[in-house]
Amino acid sequence: MFITMFHHTKSKYNNILRTITNSTKKNIELELKKLNERKEFVKALALFDKHEHQTIPTDAAICQALKACTQLGYIERGQIIHKNLSKNALNNTYIQPLLIQFYMQCGRVNDAQHVFDSSKNKTMVHYTSMMKGFIKNNMSEKAIELFKKVTDPDEILLCLLFNSCAQVRTKEALDFGRKIWSQMPLIYYKNQYILNTTLDMFIKCDDIINAEKLFNKKKRIVIDYGQMMKCYNNHHMPMNTLNLYERMTNENIQANIIIFVLLIDACAQLGIESRCRSIVKQIPSSMLNNLQLQSALIHMWGKVGCVNEAKQIFEKIHQRDPVVYASMINSYGLNGMGHNAIELYYQMPREMLHDKAYTCVLNACSHSGLVDEARSIFSTIPNKTKYIYTTMIDCLSRSFFFDEAKQLIQEFERDQLPDLHMYMSLLSGVRNRNDALLAREITNQIRERFQNVDEHLLPASILLTNTLASSGELQEASQIRWKLNQSGAKKQVGLSWTEVNGEIVQFRVQDRSHPRTREIYEELHRIENELIEHGHKFDSSWITRPMMADESVESILNSHSERLALAFNFIQRPIPSRIQIVKNLRICGDCHAAIKLISQIRQCQIIIRDANRIHDFSNGKCSYFPMETITNNDQSIWLKVKSPSIIEHSVPKLIDLQLTERFSYSNKLRLKSCLYCLLCLLCLLLILLSILLPILLIKNKSIPVTNNSTMTTTTRINCIYPNMFNEVSNNCVNILIDSNNCGQINNKCAFNYSCSNGICADAPGIQLKNSNIIFSSATNGSADDQMFKVTIPWNITIYNKTTNSINVTTDGILCFGNCSTSYTETLLPSNIFSNVTIFPYWDDLYIYSNTSQGIYYQSDGKSPNQILTFEYYMSHYLQPKEYYHFQVIFFENFPNIFQVKYYEATDGGITCTIGVQASDLGPFILYSFDQANSVETNMLLTFDTNIGIFNKTTF
Repeated sequence: MFITMFHHTKSKYNNILRTITNSTKKNIELELKKLNERKEFVKALALFDKHEHQTIPTDAAICQALKACTQLGYIERGQIIHKNLSKNALNNTYIQPLLIQFYMQCGRVNDAQHVFDSSKNKTMVHYTSMMKGFIKNNMSEKAIELFKKVTDPDEILLCLLFNSCAQVRTKEALDFGRKIWSQMPLIYYKNQYILNTTLDMFIKCDDIINAEKLFNKKKRIVIDYGQMMKCYNNHHMPMNTLNLYERMTNENIQANIIIFVLLIDACAQLGIESRCRSIVKQIPSSMLNNLQLQSALIHMWGKVGCVNEAKQIFEKIHQRDPVVYASMINSYGLNGMGHNAIELYYQMPREMLHDKAYTCVLNACSHSGLVDEARSIFSTIPNKTKYIYTTMIDCLSRSFFFDEAKQLIQEFERDQLPDLHMYMSLLSGVRNRNDALLAREITNQIRERFQNVDEHLLPASILLTNTLASSGELQEASQIRWKLNQSGAKKQVGLSWTEVNGEIVQFRVQDRSHPRTREIYEELHRIENELIEHGHKFDSSWITRPMMADESVESILNSHSERLALAFNFIQRPIPSRIQIVKNLRICGDCHAAIKLISQIRQCQIIIRDANRIHDFSNGKCSYFPMETITNNDQSIWLKVKSPSIIEHSVPKLIDLQLTERFSYSNKLRLKSCLYCLLCLLCLLLILLSILLPILLIKNKSIPVTNNSTMTTTTRINCIYPNMFNEVSNNCVNILIDSNNCGQINNKCAFNYSCSNGICADAPGIQLKNSNIIFSSATNGSADDQMFKVTIPWNITIYNKTTNSINVTTDGILCFGNCSTSYTETLLPSNIFSNVTIFPYWDDLYIYSNTSQGIYYQSDGKSPNQILTFEYYMSHYLQPKEYYHFQVIFFENFPNIFQVKYYEATDGGITCTIGVQASDLGPFILYSFDQANSVETNMLLTFDTNIGIFNKTTF
């Protein structure tokens, strides 16, 4: 009995002891968790160490200790915990992911990979930890590859995938992200976290179309608007940003400082003063003291030519930072106020001088012709970056100091790799002097040094082409242009825009799309006569292509986009006294001279901002040439304020400069200008001589020879690119759209293949042999979001509704009755189509000019067995190399049935809707919606609206 009582007492004691021990362990776990939550990670580790020696730590305690090590980055302490883990703990599915997170946080990716590989029962948390770690360690490609091994990803893994694709930013990553996006379970399309990361992926991968579609579908907050605005600004689409703000206001979403900074940036890009003032009025006064906002405002006012407004904001800022100084210096520089920029530069505290300040002041010197001042500043800069070198080279090249500019490039390349922008600055200056020999030399150097940056070689080739053309070497220029076109390279289109009566109007060269085109060209003719009367000589050296037979030097130069915008302002009533125009490229020399004279003739102020700077034309003068307008008073003021005493020792050249020396420098420039004018006259005489000599020779074209025969000369036709001379037919052929001469003479495309941009396209040509044209690129040009009403020769029936009139849109839609040109595809039934609507390929399709693209229809057979076919051959908006070629076929003897034949859809249907609906309420048949690989070559879909089914086969 005693023994029995002893065992009973001992068992009870052990139970009590275990209870106390377990309770203690639970208390430790709880305390560790609380310490970590309070971010007292050092105390948490101390507590863990204290009890680790007294008892075996629980898995939960180990997890808390690893979390503390992860936050502190204690690699050695975490490794000790890992080393001391028991076998059971090593296999614990909670501890393993924490070990992965710990090693990833400490940058030990291989150790994390080892833990992951040794884990036998991997959970989603294992994959999550690994993908997060890869993203943190800038190895997002590996995160994408790991995701591909997951069979059923959850929402966290999907978010991490889209985040990884956003970081990688390659076409392959975007395509994979879009594929996963299109295949997700429907429930995830309502998950805001997934929608946010997907939107971020589309934006960062430059997929604007899908970003807009997702943005329009999701529930929007201020952060979403900020993301889209930043996207538009990055892609130079400022009007989209401003329109988005209007939409945001209508949705009663309050703008924050970030939104207003983005709006200010958009206004700076747009360059229209009235839009800037409109946005500034809406900024709450409580935000106007924000330094980031103030810097953005200074930059904006400088970009629109309102330097006084920029200066007022600058002077109100008491605690200025380097960005504020640089913004103000840059504003002066853009507006030709180089002296003011230098003055402010010398007022900057020395500790605030940085790359941006140096670059801005040198750029200001460059645009004001202050080469000596730039040299002096450049010599005092201690650590010169490639940006500083590039700006100084640009300054020297603008004033034709090419040898000195080349020496600077050589100096930079002694210790650094070659930089393309330096050569482009040099080449740009050479183009201004029309030095074809030097332009060839620099272009060859660019091709040798930068063989792997093809996208940057295009501007160099264009500059060379323009230089050759301006120098009279048109044949070589045409050959280079032809090669560029063969390569698929696209020259940036020159655009100018202006605001009239609150509306922004855009023009391109030889634009005739405006409703008031006739008045605009009549005004241009009046301006031309006024210019000639006042002695203006149109400079043919700025014409960089051969002239057509019905063209003149005047007609070509007068049709430049900025002159069209100017004429549009002059036909307004009343005529504005201040005209503002923004141009995306540089203004040509002839336009500069002509507009300067127009400002004097018409007595108005004309402000034109081109790609480089602002030109303020008034009374026959331009702010671009300040040296021509300096007075004695200006010189005295400049000498008084040029440099604070604390830095006089570093700029003796500026301090010692006397008034007479300044005039001497000005006289030197005038002398150089005179010599340059004489050189130009000599060149003109040589050009005239080269023109007259062939004419004189043609008059004596019969030359006697010893055998009493005569040799006659034939006149060869000068063809304008893309037309090339054909020796056989003795005429010009268009090598870009003529399928018998595709890209070169007698290069015939294979049967059913078409010529597009000088290449026999992979997409087959139009299949219909006797088609009626609805819209053709060859005759109508380009088309986007347009609708055409087609009266068909017999009735067709779908969903028991019959019609002989159908509306066809360029977005791949056919409607009975009213239709929409919306390019944003949705699931069916779509509430924006109220009648019978067929969606053979609803997407943002586009017809590009100078191709064989278009929309056609044709009726075959005899009643009652007639067949009606609509044929589409198009590309995608902003993606000309994506092709979509399909036919929609209706049958007279099979009402309510139609077929769609797909010859090609290069993106596989990833962003389109295919189906048919009776109305916005249904019924409907949906084949696909934004589904990757849903469309295949030679696929045939048959839709039967009698019973509501479709059938997929091939043909």
